[in-house]
Amino acid sequence: MRNLYALLVGIDRYAAVPGLTGCVRDVTDAREHLEATLTPGTRFVPLTLLDGQATRAAVVDAVTTHLGQAGPDDVALFWFAGHGSDRPAPGWTRRWEPTGRIQTLVCADSRTGAVGDLWDKELSLLLDDVSDRAGHVTVVLDSCHSDGATRELTAREPAVRTRSVPPGEAPDLDYLRPRLEARSGADHPAEHIVLAACRSFEAAEERTLERERRGVFTWSLLRAMTRLGPGATYNDLLAATRSEVEMHSCRQTPQARPRTSPLLNQQFLGGAVTPPDRDIRMRHGRTGWVIDAGAVHGLPAGAGLRVGVRGGRPGEQAEVVEVRTADSRVAPLGGWADPGRLYPMVVTSVPAPRTTVAVDDEKLRAALARSLDVRVAGTGVPDLRAWYEDGELTVVDQHGERLLRQRYLADEAAAAVEHIARWLQVWQRRNPASALGSPVRVEVLGADGTLLQPDSAGEYVLRYRGADPPELHLRLRNHSDRTLFCALLDLTPRFKVDPALFPGDYVAGGGVGDCLHGRRIKAFLPPAVPVVPGAVVRDRLKLFVAEGQFGVEPFLMPALAETSGPRGVYRDLGDAARPTGHDWTTAEVVVRIEVPK
Repeated sequence: MRNLYALLVGIDRYAAVPGLTGCVRDVTDAREHLEATLTPGTRFVPLTLLDGQATRAAVVDAVTTHLGQAGPDDVALFWFAGHGSDRPAPGWTRRWEPTGRIQTLVCADSRTGAVGDLWDKELSLLLDDVSDRAGHVTVVLDSCHSDGATRELTAREPAVRTRSVPPGEAPDLDYLRPRLEARSGADHPAEHIVLAACRSFEAAEERTLERERRGVFTWSLLRAMTRLGPGATYNDLLAATRSEVEMHSCRQTPQARPRTSPLLNQQFLGGAVTPPDRDIRMRHGRTGWVIDAGAVHGLPAGAGLRVGVRGGRPGEQAEVVEVRTADSRVAPLGGWADPGRLYPMVVTSVPAPRTTVAVDDEKLRAALARSLDVRVAGTGVPDLRAWYEDGELTVVDQHGERLLRQRYLADEAAAAVEHIARWLQVWQRRNPASALGSPVRVEVLGADGTLLQPDSAGEYVLRYRGADPPELHLRLRNHSDRTLFCALLDLTPRFKVDPALFPGDYVAGGGVGDCLHGRRIKAFLPPAVPVVPGAVVRDRLKLFVAEGQFGVEPFLMPALAETSGPRGVYRDLGDAARPTGHDWTTAEVVVRIEVPK
């Protein structure tokens, strides 16, 4: 039998540095997910160190003794959620630390007495020893490596914390030098995979997600693990996790190391875990109707979630009334369900939460209070912030990026904010428990047909040449063995939702759908953005994929300047004209158009 040895470290309470609030929750969620998704024939052997248990000595010992048990057929996993830090690197370490700084993990008792942080290269050597014996070794680090990032609540985003503390005292690392040099000279040095929350100069954040404090990276990674199929590689997971993180933070970009290793094309944990059973079933039990899908499968808490019989009639639906860890209580609508039957189900309706907006102007706040799309923010981090001063409306997103600055009459200002809120809801629309995984991918190609790759931030960068806009091709590649209906929406910088690229058609299994019938696409800057060095805009491409045909009309929006009168409110994919019993999923791509400086 194969073993999965997992060391899960979550530290909220520290002896010598300010505390955190979401790290214990992170590793608890990770453990529950791993327990629920084990591949048959794999034995889960976890060791969890929380808060004061996670001393420096205990962590080092657990890596050696617990993970060190892994043999050639086994998998070892180290998952850390807590503070990170960095400091100037000693001169002799520069060959391994080209940034001139060393990154550290802050253990529960770090910086008390003579106890220091755990240097990442020290951890790497310990894990190399594990890798020499184990068949597969993976590290997940949800911590911050930014120099001097504040640990305190920030004034601008009072509900966001960064997992970082200032540098501690300089450690004595000379004793590691012989081993590091020996490893560098090895013909085939041991390797392990690291999934990190951010780049070495960025901050890893924790926020309130699904009503609890969580690390943005861990939460996003677990959601990506749930969404993708059992064949997902580390590269697949990295791309999906970046997409999730982008929805909540612009300050961190998840990374994988070693960056060019073929290991990243392997399945996560070498295939030791697989997503939960994706065929949702509804049955009647002692406590009523339940479906065998819950929080671990990605179902969100809150009202408005519905499931329907796969391939069933429009009325055969049930409302989810309570989401539990591994299952959920449901209430069939209209009494159609037979208690003696077992029903295959799919998610048919996902509630679109109202976009939260922080507003300073009293009149604007009063106007938005009546909106069906917007909720005026109280506590927590709002999705948008809006200022209306002297007839000028300014809107920024939760990352502080300015989305709009334009003059409006008072009543027009509220309509503009609502328009941006609806546009944002389309971008954030997802099916939390799709059985489809990620069957279709958006491929971005240069004008010459060369397949382009995203940059380290997960964006496809296209640059002007003088006054000439860049050109590209887009296509949809169906990696599955089934025919699926696809539509690609362009969410433009002018807050338009445009279906022209691929307005909706079936793509055969193993086939390709060319956007605009294979014609070149010119990536212009909007008319209001002059073509000057440093100009940057983003086009967001939202892909919808379903088992059956659907209409894109509910999602369509004119550009903000073209808005005239109130528009209908559409809150879920089920509002489109399509059978209610078809599964669906989504994917996202960001194209950044810039003028070189």
